Amino acid sequence: MGLNPNEDYRENAGRAVYVTGSIDQKLVDGLTPTINSLRHSSSDPITLYIDSRGGTIHCAEVIRRLITAPNQDGAHCRLITVVTGLAASAAADLLALGDYAIAYPHAHILYHGSRQDFTVCLCRLLQASDYALMSEEAYWLGLVDEVPGAALPNVREMLERGPKAQ
Repeated sequence: MGLNPNEDYRENAGRAVYVTGSIDQKLVDGLTPTINSLRHSSSDPITLYIDSRGGTIHCAEVIRRLITAPNQDGAHCRLITVVTGLAASAAADLLALGDYAIAYPHAHILYHGSRQDFTVCLCRLLQASDYALMSEEAYWLGLVDEVPGAALPNVREMLERGPKAQ
């Protein structure tokens, strides 16, 4: 039985924005026009590619909320987050807060000093030692949903297969 690709679980470089460098107001200002253009052209998911050492948690949250904000008809875009290299600090928070998170096999994810309230117990443990996660570790902890090319169960493929035939 073949897979039925579901765009809700696929990265799409044609509907994407890129978080690189520091997450700050200058980045928010630069991404806002592109985000608004993507949001208003379609309610298809928006992919957020991340390669960042982090920055301001407030600015990361503004980016996330800009992408997921409803349009005037109430439709909103799903957020697919993808770490392509490094997601540290506020960038790691942003990665984990996507509707579907993907970590490339070579990616590194660093949690420390986070003040977001998601997966609170896990984050407190990771913060205690500035713990750097390999992409496979992030998968098993439930922080990312897919590591392309890794020998791990793939959540997207399970969802695309649908219920087993009886």
